[in-house]
Amino acid sequence: MFPLPSEAKIGGGRLGALPIIVDFLRTIQVRDLIDFAVPPHPLHDVTHGDCIEALLCAIFLGTHTLFHVEQTLEPYDLERLFGKKGIESGHFNDTRLGEALDALYAKTPELFASIVSQAIEAFQVIIKRLHLDTTNIALYGSYDNPLEFLLPEDHIPSVPNYGKSKIGRSDLKQLVFGMTMMQEGIPIYGRTRDGNTSDVVEFRHHMEILASMLKDLQDVILVADSKLCTGPTLHQAYSLGSISMS
Repeated sequence: MFPLPSEAKIGGGRLGALPIIVDFLRTIQVRDLIDFAVPPHPLHDVTHGDCIEALLCAIFLGTHTLFHVEQTLEPYDLERLFGKKGIESGHFNDTRLGEALDALYAKTPELFASIVSQAIEAFQVIIKRLHLDTTNIALYGSYDNPLEFLLPEDHIPSVPNYGKSKIGRSDLKQLVFGMTMMQEGIPIYGRTRDGNTSDVVEFRHHMEILASMLKDLQDVILVADSKLCTGPTLHQAYSLGSISMS
């Protein structure tokens, strides 16, 4: 956390380094992409995109809990930062932030991919190699199946289940987490899936997402283990644009 000069004030509040953070977020269209995916409610003073920007600003300032965001942002000139008249820190209370996170829950992987794709284009990032793999998250407890409850179709979470354990604990339920990273180790896409999801299925999903994110796949090398080298998967790679695989 960097000290913020008390004299850096405009419109009755501090600015500090936050304009740099907000400008970066606007460059990769974080707020716009979120508000397009989940349109704001007319009764809300701030949009879901505003809430995520506020959360990220608070995290930069050292706050990682929802109920502290309002107090953390209170000294700052939010009208200037967000470009909206009448916006204030009280709009970012923990209840409103929780609503925003709930609204984005079902769309998080797709939104993450869209934002990363926009960042790649905005900053002209050159991707030569991608690394794809999955891991297991072992869980303790019975974990009732959420499908037994009346949940909206787009709010059903990944289901803990028994599957092939990579840590030798077949007695525990688990979740499967897959991630694709750039050669520098920067995540480009990831998601959590049911515990009995196979690597082959997850690898194919990642390839489809990568094809939608990247304009030219001809020079991209995708590195993964032997689960990538199945007949249907290789055929999919060819149809998506001839990703080189190793």
